[in-house]
Amino acid sequence: MWFEVMTALIAHLDNTPELKGTIIVMGADSKVPDCKTVVLTRGSFEPKTNDRQSVNNQTVYIECWQYDDHENPKKGYQKLAALEGVVMAAINGFGFTCVESKQLKVRLGQTEPDGDAFRPSVGSRTAVTIRWQ
Repeated sequence: MWFEVMTALIAHLDNTPELKGTIIVMGADSKVPDCKTVVLTRGSFEPKTNDRQSVNNQTVYIECWQYDDHENPKKGYQKLAALEGVVMAAINGFGFTCVESKQLKVRLGQTEPDGDAFRPSVGSRTAVTIRWQ
């Protein structure tokens, strides 16, 4: 069901008014985005066991990318922070979604910066755990 969960998450982000005009894609290629982009890639999956308390855990990595060629890096950070805020709020809202009659729960994990290695693009990657029984 991981594919259905990721597809539902993309649809949720696509339908978030604050993300209108943002490129949202599943799967990454080797290019660093040069415009406002959200990339979802599949992470590890931990399937439910026969234990009654067991749940399915799917990790999805959410990359947020912004582009800013201004001399002051603060401008790029400001744009990235705004995008991250909108995306994380939307993902928290996704936790109230049902997919194939399964109630989803979402837990945001740690966000890692890109280390300014791709200027003038700036980005981050957040691990998100999606659970269902």
